[in-house]
Amino acid sequence: MVRDLLRAWRAVPPWARVLGGLAALLVATGAVLASLVGRLTGYSVLYSSLTPDQAGRVIAALEAHHVPFRVARDGSEIDIPAERVAAVRMQLAQEGLPEGTVGFGIFDHLPLGAGQTVEDVAKLRALEGQLVGAIETLRPIQSAQVMLALPQESVFSEESKPARASVVVRLRPGAALSDDEVAAITHLVAGSVQGLSPANVSVVDDQGHLLAAGSGGGTPDPVGVSSRERQLESQVHRKIASLVDAAVGPGHSVVAVQVLLNTKRAHIVSTVYSRGTSAPLSQQKTTETYTGTGPGPGGVPGVKGQVPVYGTPAGAAGPASSYSHTQETTNFQVGTTQTDTQDPGGQISQIHVSVLLDAGSVSAATADDLRKAIQAGFLDATRGDTLAVERVAFWKAQTAPAQAGAAPLPTRRSLPVVVLVAAGLAALAAVAGALVLLARRRPAPALPPAAAPAVLPSGPSPARPEEPAGAEGRVTEWVRENPARAADLIKQWIGQPSQANGAR
Repeated sequence: MVRDLLRAWRAVPPWARVLGGLAALLVATGAVLASLVGRLTGYSVLYSSLTPDQAGRVIAALEAHHVPFRVARDGSEIDIPAERVAAVRMQLAQEGLPEGTVGFGIFDHLPLGAGQTVEDVAKLRALEGQLVGAIETLRPIQSAQVMLALPQESVFSEESKPARASVVVRLRPGAALSDDEVAAITHLVAGSVQGLSPANVSVVDDQGHLLAAGSGGGTPDPVGVSSRERQLESQVHRKIASLVDAAVGPGHSVVAVQVLLNTKRAHIVSTVYSRGTSAPLSQQKTTETYTGTGPGPGGVPGVKGQVPVYGTPAGAAGPASSYSHTQETTNFQVGTTQTDTQDPGGQISQIHVSVLLDAGSVSAATADDLRKAIQAGFLDATRGDTLAVERVAFWKAQTAPAQAGAAPLPTRRSLPVVVLVAAGLAALAAVAGALVLLARRRPAPALPPAAAPAVLPSGPSPARPEEPAGAEGRVTEWVRENPARAADLIKQWIGQPSQANGAR
């Protein structure tokens, strides 16, 4: 079979082969493009950013209404024919699909006579739904989920437990939340729930990254320490790398940056006492002075002429007595200075930078200038920052010319190109098969006129030599026994009408 196909394919002229291949390739390319364009223009987005639960309900409704649909974006998007989008949306909205976030409208459907537990659960769901709707208005956020932990109030509890909240956000492709946006989410949730502090709100993205710790400290932790360190390292690395590349050119340097943050929080209150003013607040002074002789012992102090005798008694030989007493008290105003210092943590503790330069293209003077520029612009020696700038020989294997005879690296092709090539090859194979079949059915080209072959006599054959054994012998025997049919068969092969066809 394969040999027959190859023999028939060789019988096809070369120009027919090329033409058939080009035609097959064009047909396949057109079919694939038409299919892609039909998919892009024939279907339109019905709903996007659906949860698995919402998507399942919408699909069930579309199947019930016999609406063709297509699921895209990992099940979060449903597409239907573009001309039916408006009508289907109105129909599904009348049926309450897709179910949106729960809000305070849940109280419109509470059953009559609902108990306090049902009302409390409905209130919690409504509050969480309202917060989800508010958070999803932020541009980088695709969807969000809020979980509240509200303690039950009781007059018998001695210590009240604080309220807490957790927020899980799903970001749009390529989007990221800034520090201000994370802080805005924490304050939005805390401001909407009574008794909830921003420090008790934790924020996590769908990749498992902690954006706000919600540790419950005195001040909120807007960003996790590790995430904050990565952000600062990226910023410092980008600035230093742009500075170095501007001086030595791209590909001639490698920059590594490590940023360490201080995770300790401190609250310090200090009081300094000092003398307030130079003027005294109050002053008291007492002075006593006595000179000369007086009566003997036994006098009464404070009575004129009856002062005590100090020194030598009266009538005794010696100098006269003398007494002096001075007492002074001064009170000044005492001044105080009180300092309240709070350190929430998260400040830069140290920065370590390492720069490697290509010794083959960067001089020592340039390396020294870069060291001074980086030290002056990004580092603080008093804080303990370190910098290392070294000139080393870079590996040149990536830039060396390819060796002779080396096999080229395989290149990755995009999926549409692969699909087009595969479709073209399949179509080419189909056309080639069709041409082979046509070539087999087509009569062979007429040969130039030649002498008519001698008709073998129908009488008894003369003595014949020894026949060859095998298939060749059987064919020879059949020709001798059926000369007329053999002649017709040969004429058909060379394109001349046979006797049987002429007789008809």
